Amino acid sequence: MVNGPPNPGQQHDFAREPSGRCKVMVYDTVKNEFIQEFPRPKASCMTFSPRASLLVTWEPYTVDKETQAGVANLHIYNVASGQCVKSLIQKKVTYWSPSFSDDEKICCRNVNNELHFFENGNFDEIKTKLHLQKVAGYSLSGAGPPYMVAGYVPGAKGQPSFVRVFKYPNFGGNNAAIANRTFFKADKVRAASFTWGRMDRCTMWNGALKALNSVLCMDKKLICQATSPDTTSFQWCADGEHVLTATCAPRLRVGNGFRIWHYSGAMLHEELTGKGEELWEGFWCPAPTGRFPEKPISYRQVQSEVAAPAPPHPNKPMSKNKKKKEAKKNRDADKGGANEQAPAPMATAAPSNPAAPSTGDPEKDKKIRNLRKKLQQVEKLKEQQAAGKTLEKNQLEKLKTEDSLLEEIEALEIS
Repeated sequence: MVNGPPNPGQQHDFAREPSGRCKVMVYDTVKNEFIQEFPRPKASCMTFSPRASLLVTWEPYTVDKETQAGVANLHIYNVASGQCVKSLIQKKVTYWSPSFSDDEKICCRNVNNELHFFENGNFDEIKTKLHLQKVAGYSLSGAGPPYMVAGYVPGAKGQPSFVRVFKYPNFGGNNAAIANRTFFKADKVRAASFTWGRMDRCTMWNGALKALNSVLCMDKKLICQATSPDTTSFQWCADGEHVLTATCAPRLRVGNGFRIWHYSGAMLHEELTGKGEELWEGFWCPAPTGRFPEKPISYRQVQSEVAAPAPPHPNKPMSKNKKKKEAKKNRDADKGGANEQAPAPMATAAPSNPAAPSTGDPEKDKKIRNLRKKLQQVEKLKEQQAAGKTLEKNQLEKLKTEDSLLEEIEALEIS
């Protein structure tokens, strides 16, 4: 806390509610004065719009006993006047809150399989819609124009989950998405999350205990992928260059701490709590617009003296068939006697290149597989070069094809 710990105590000007019922009030802590009270005794969630001109409240969804019609449970209030601007139905508490752009000119909310967009505070007219079948989550970029929106659809029946990024309001056509990412086994995590840096940078990460962070540039290029184990929160710095990942209680009570990264994938700082200690929250101090100058995107990883954390590799129990094979192998080795040398045990490793999701076009899938094979060859050459091996001229030329290979794969996956 910048100004030291808070001063706890009772504020006599702030009247208590003797009935014990919920009371929604807006109070100016700078001027120390009451502003508005809103008649929402059942409210259980509320949030302000970015400029605090609107207050949005949510209460559990109910049905009218006589008409059997749903009762509006999401209410948007004008803070200055106290008037209700719009009342809507929002059944689920998940993603209940509408998302606003920082200038409050764009507002978005999730309705069934669609994202509804409103402009300039007019909630009586849906300006445009984005249809995403079974969309489970979304995120609207704060900065703009241009405004960006990302939608997350969880996988089903063996299909991978995916995230698509669109530029508002260009939602029509098969090639409307400006970026696309798939997540394997994402149905086992809570949801995919998105955070926005500057207007040209978007981060997608699994909101689970192992976070794979993908930093995308809005020209469809992948800048980096970095694994930060046990991540429970993720936040961009206002400078658009640095990212904070943290492992916090009560979600996890062991291994708490935080890491600071450069968007190129380099970890710059790591601080972990001691035994028995917990970290409850980690976030950047906000900064006013214009504090940090704009910088061009760099695809080169910055230097770091801190070793990146190794991803966890949980030990999986062997299947019955594998146990039988291991037992037979041991019996055969015993029968062979001392003169026969038992074969060395094979190290088990996770597949480095899991099966890529199908685009629905066999020709495209074939091209993507071939490009990924070439990309694997480039990775092996980079490892050899890092180990000190002198590469041939043709191998050095192959290293230069990495960016073009990534671009081709991106273009095929999105189209």
